[in-house]
Amino acid sequence: MKTFLLTSTEFEGEVLFRFDDEGLLQQFDSSGATLNHKQVRWLNSALPRTLNELKAVFKKTKSSTLTEQKQTGATFEQFWYASPRRARWPANSSKKKAEKKWNQLPQRQRDRAYNYLETYLRQIPDGVAMMYAETYLNKELWNN
Repeated sequence: MKTFLLTSTEFEGEVLFRFDDEGLLQQFDSSGATLNHKQVRWLNSALPRTLNELKAVFKKTKSSTLTEQKQTGATFEQFWYASPRRARWPANSSKKKAEKKWNQLPQRQRDRAYNYLETYLRQIPDGVAMMYAETYLNKELWNN
């Protein structure tokens, strides 16, 4: 199964698409997005039924981003001990504060936060330190 989240500057939230191993649409969920009537009508009439169709449709638009959701059900321990760049969160990072913030997030946001870590770390210039885990969660960088 492959899961993709569609975000756009044209609406708030995200739309979930889940495909089986053959690339056929198995699940579609727009309840996490605030769509206008025109967008809902378009989805109902032109909903991509394969992964290739989905990628082709949204590759053409600059206002939309399609992101593969690599893991669902991410736990705080996975987030805390994820070690991209073979490093841990900065020593002064508060595990207690980060876990409190983590627990306030809905599971879909937790998954996005966890899955975005790799991207965030690739974007940090050499010589610049990682932000604290609680700052990362408070800033919700995965939503930018």
